[in-house]
Amino acid sequence: EYSAGFEIGSPALLDAIKKLTNSYKPVSRYPGTERDICFQVASTILYRNITDAVTLALADVNLESTCEPVDIHQSETDTTTKNITVRIRLTPHDHTLTGDEVSSVIEKVISDVVRETGAKVV
Repeated sequence: EYSAGFEIGSPALLDAIKKLTNSYKPVSRYPGTERDICFQVASTILYRNITDAVTLALADVNLESTCEPVDIHQSETDTTTKNITVRIRLTPHDHTLTGDEVSSVIEKVISDVVRETGAKVV
């Protein structure tokens, strides 16, 4: 007397599954490092300008990397500049980092941010 039924569109479901990507990355067996960098910039420079420049600088580095905010400080006496501090984390997946490797990456980040935003490191 009562019946119900449904049909799943198998081709559409298979197409959707094929488009899925797996973003899983195994945890690195090698130790990473982090560095805080404080940039003094004009008060008109946004935090986003700094992080965009850092992200662009880290794009061609063969390491897992992140850039996180640590602090934004503007002095009550000097409203023309502010200090923006970011934390950069670097994690290798195939070797242990050397001090020279970390230094070269950080120097590249600093030079790119200074060039893009007119910042200076404090």
